[in-house]
Amino acid sequence: GVDTLYVTGEAERQLARYYELHLPMILADTRVPVAERSRAVLQVAENLARDIINTPDGRVARRAVRLVQELATFVSDAPNALARLMQMLGDGSTLEEHSANTAILALVLSGSHRDATVDSLGEVAAAALMHDVGLSVVGSQILQKPGPLDANERVLVEQHPVIGEQMLRQVG
Repeated sequence: GVDTLYVTGEAERQLARYYELHLPMILADTRVPVAERSRAVLQVAENLARDIINTPDGRVARRAVRLVQELATFVSDAPNALARLMQMLGDGSTLEEHSANTAILALVLSGSHRDATVDSLGEVAAAALMHDVGLSVVGSQILQKPGPLDANERVLVEQHPVIGEQMLRQVG
């Protein structure tokens, strides 16, 4: 068998889309190690976060809801799934990675609550996945600026929650 497969560029996005389409089957297959199922979840989450940021529409929002429902079920059913996901989180250097990381961390925090249900975990993860969608209009030149922001840049960054809320309302 193949131990490691390196995929980059458009093929990486195609692989993530494959994982997304087959995620229920992948996550339910206990023959697949938790680490591999976790890796699939993270790839799907980052790909979906990229789509939310680039084209926030109702279709992408529905995909996000499906993802977080699958994710909530996975972490409630698979022993050590949350611990494995936490170990795999990236550094959050991209908005997509940051959004996926935030969704996983939100699950960790809310999943420790004794009254947490799969539905409530799904709602928390969906909100966390989309929490910074408004940053997509700010622009990378401001988000990655090495020095302090000027007054106009700061106002734009501070408005990202309102902008994101408006974007999400438009897509329903």
